[in-house]
Amino acid sequence: MGNIWHLAFPMSISSLLMALPTTLDMFWMGKLGVAALASVGIVQSLRMAIISPIIGLSVGG
Repeated sequence: MGNIWHLAFPMSISSLLMALPTTLDMFWMGKLGVAALASVGIVQSLRMAIISPIIGLSVGG
């Protein structure tokens, strides 16, 4: 179980740090209105669609 924790902990921190900018963007854009908040959600989906294959190739390649 210790080996799994050594792998899972850094990956969890990495995922948290990757989500942090979007969370902060949503917090600030939420004050501007629903349309601004929706735009952050749409852009986040596009961002992850671009970044995920790159991360997968760099880790698995």
